[in-house]
Amino acid sequence: MSSQNSRGTARIISQKDVARGYREIRLDYTPGSAPAGLPEPGSFFTILPVNHPLQTMRRPFAYSGADDRGFSFIYEIRGDATSDIAAMPEGGVLDWIGPLGNPFQRPAAGKRPVLVAGG
Repeated sequence: MSSQNSRGTARIISQKDVARGYREIRLDYTPGSAPAGLPEPGSFFTILPVNHPLQTMRRPFAYSGADDRGFSFIYEIRGDATSDIAAMPEGGVLDWIGPLGNPFQRPAAGKRPVLVAGG
């Protein structure tokens, strides 16, 4: 695991609806652009569509899964930027920076964690 952040690109493998107004996007790192290590709990990435016709700000996304091939996010379709991301096809490319943030410690063996979040 690494706390250093890096920058790269990833291709969209899939997008699917997980609840009304929420989607899961699964991404594979493009060759040579994986981060130095997997993100820790509490980390996030910022993403930006590559070759997007409009200049838009990066959007922060907390990861919901990660391995050495790629990562996934569950996000709410809330405005123009997330609507544009939701409309991107498989094979679309996103620029990412991460992992960012202040990770928290994993629970001790045998302990049951409780997560409360908001934004």
